[in-house]
Amino acid sequence: MPALRRSTRRLLLLLASLPIALLLLALLYQEGMALLEGQPRGLMESLEWAAETLTTTGYGADAGGTIR
Repeated sequence: MPALRRSTRRLLLLLASLPIALLLLALLYQEGMALLEGQPRGLMESLEWAAETLTTTGYGADAGGTIR
């Protein structure tokens, strides 16, 4: 039973750290785009990029020739 409690704690820690990592990555992207490329991005666009990066779902919105 102690192993189950330990794995439950680890799972809860992982689930709690994912939103924090997502927000930190989004803020880094937002600042990096403004400083390095001179193209500021909004928070929602930065969160979208961070979620795409963490889940590896792709970068369709950033690819050239994307139809919106």
